[in-house]
Amino acid sequence: MKTKIFIASIVLLISSITLFAQDGESPVFSTSDKLDEFGEWQTSQQLTVKGNKDEQIAISYRHKVVKKYALTCKYTVELRNDSDKKIEFYYLAGNDRTNMYAGSVGSIKEKVKLSAGEIKVIDYPLPTPNFKASSDAVVCQKCKELSHGIFFGDLEAK
Repeated sequence: MKTKIFIASIVLLISSITLFAQDGESPVFSTSDKLDEFGEWQTSQQLTVKGNKDEQIAISYRHKVVKKYALTCKYTVELRNDSDKKIEFYYLAGNDRTNMYAGSVGSIKEKVKLSAGEIKVIDYPLPTPNFKASSDAVVCQKCKELSHGIFFGDLEAK
């Protein structure tokens, strides 16, 4: 019996990981080749269930590449609550070197609580191929080119 439950848990985990990778959004970075510049704000309508009804909650975000350090690219994301409610969710990020959101070393899962209109800043590294950059412009472009997906999980409106 324990074996069947364990196998069912593994199957559920694998299917949810696949869902994360398919539902993940790609960040938009600045078109400049300079480090530390934000891209345009993106808005995502996230679904939450409150009581017996579904609600759409708007979350805006923007990303930048901060620097390359050893075998990682360091990123910053600003998350903004565009709704009139207090919200709680997980911000997840990963890339093809971290098997997206499989909980591998290097992927991130950050719990976020935002009041209406509030902005939160999260800095995080993601693994990279071992490239030797000759300039900041090369670092910036290579870090932007990595397959990088984000996901907002377990959204709750308060």
